[in-house]
Amino acid sequence: MGLAILVAAMALPTQQAVVNRMKVDEVIVLLCGIEFKESRTTLIAAAPELADQFRHMIDSPETGLLQRARLYGVVADSKIDRKLFLPSAVRDLGHADVWVRMSACAFVGAVGTAADSAPLLVMLFDPKIQAVYAATRSLALIGDDRTVIALDLWLRIHRRPADWAAGDMTIENAVIKSRDEIKARLAAAAKASPAPK
Repeated sequence: MGLAILVAAMALPTQQAVVNRMKVDEVIVLLCGIEFKESRTTLIAAAPELADQFRHMIDSPETGLLQRARLYGVVADSKIDRKLFLPSAVRDLGHADVWVRMSACAFVGAVGTAADSAPLLVMLFDPKIQAVYAATRSLALIGDDRTVIALDLWLRIHRRPADWAAGDMTIENAVIKSRDEIKARLAAAAKASPAPK
């Protein structure tokens, strides 16, 4: 009898590993769906149970590009400790795939604070215009007065990459818009809580 209990106890981690692996496989199927809206809702609802699997998948080099990019969006909208994913998102700002970089930018903007804006400022020099746009949108959400100074400097020194259209001023306009949104947000915050006398 004692041996049977010991054998059963030794088998539990293996059974749990099978359950965890099954959940990862199910998550992969949901992340790969063509119609992602419904799958996304399912993953967001299950996030508290799957947070460890999500972290493993984001940190795994075996996770596909689409899966990694979509997973950042799921985690950003989930009711879990999203800050645990920030180091991975900051790392993925340097990912080779532009869609992963864009998703990481959006995640940092949704979850981060002004302290996390430095890597996003570096993204303004990304060779892919889509990643630059993603960085400007995220900076508008979390930037502070130092970010405004950095954006002004970027506007003075920026030289557009050769593959961007010569007449396309939209990226500069996006940076200006981001800067102005930060200024407006900071002014509203200062007005809402005046400095003590």
